[in-house]
Amino acid sequence: MYQREFENLLRTTPPRAMLFFGENDYQ
Repeated sequence: MYQREFENLLRTTPPRAMLFFGENDYQ
């Protein structure tokens, strides 16, 4: 649903948030 917005958010957010959301989303 929010896949595109989520990807854009990860690209605009810092690495820390990227790792945090990445781990929670992909795991």
